[in-house]
Amino acid sequence: MPIKKPTANERKVFLAALSQFSEARHSAALPSEIDPQIKNGLMVIPNPQEIGRLILDDIHANRLEWLDFFLDIFDVNAIVLAPSRSGFTEPPSKKYILPEAVERARQGRYNKPDEIAANPAIIDLLLARNANPNLAGPGQEAPLSIAVKWGNVQNQGLGEVDGHQTIDQLIAHGADPSFSGSSAETPFMVAASCNDLSTLQKLYALSPAQLNTPSHHHTPLGVVIDRPEKQQVANQLLAWGADINAKVKNKLSALEILYRRKQPGEAPSVFSDRRKIADQFAAQSNNPDIRHLAKSVYGANMLPHLKADEEQKILQGVVFGQPSFKPSPPNKMPLTSATKKKHKTAQRL
Repeated sequence: MPIKKPTANERKVFLAALSQFSEARHSAALPSEIDPQIKNGLMVIPNPQEIGRLILDDIHANRLEWLDFFLDIFDVNAIVLAPSRSGFTEPPSKKYILPEAVERARQGRYNKPDEIAANPAIIDLLLARNANPNLAGPGQEAPLSIAVKWGNVQNQGLGEVDGHQTIDQLIAHGADPSFSGSSAETPFMVAASCNDLSTLQKLYALSPAQLNTPSHHHTPLGVVIDRPEKQQVANQLLAWGADINAKVKNKLSALEILYRRKQPGEAPSVFSDRRKIADQFAAQSNNPDIRHLAKSVYGANMLPHLKADEEQKILQGVVFGQPSFKPSPPNKMPLTSATKKKHKTAQRL
């Protein structure tokens, strides 16, 4: 239901109350010292943008008491119109309060210990006021995805508070592991990418359907299968039944990522690690096609000038075997019009 546009008189009353509040707040130590009539004046208009901006300021400054005061005036699940961080060249951005609070907590992880300790309390307050953990505005990730990224960071020397506490808070209040906000990656995908096995297990218990849900590029297994430091997560995904052949449109599957030829710019040590993982995977697999692929793909098929479609034919062939055709030779660089002109001039001379 659309919000009724305030009348000119309501706007006048609200702005007068806002002016009085600004003056009173400088001298008031606590919200309880503010005249109730001022608060009534601030409530004349539902969810005014000015209050939304004050809420964001209090979140950023860890002013818990004032945040609680404003939540009597402002709907915690309303979109606030935040000031643009890019100056006046771009329009302000619309933001929900909870994702902003979790993002602020993640970015503030390097602050002082007392400031870090205040972050979960702010998130607790928003959730206690029925903030929806499955809402995000344009450009905002899901609160749970942000918390998973935060939980992956060690707060070295800055106290014991980290994002895992917020993950549990959000899950307890109904956060959906499949909700991604404006991002292409769900919290489950983020947990796999961040190598956070304990969080991945929690999210899988809530939503097993996320096991093969892809982002724009890969499935969760495709993100970790060729990374030595993430083999524990890869093994857990495979134990749950992750599909090693699942792919996103024309992107590579997890199996093809593992056995692809050496990539341009790929460090020899990285390629060597990937080969070791592939050999271990082939040795443990009962699939004869995978065993054959492990023996063949690192041989003649590793030519650096293979075309993309030829590589796909090799990797997606009948039984992943040797191709029945010879790879095409490297293409000569096409001559540009300027180069052709130089050649003609040289011939005349």
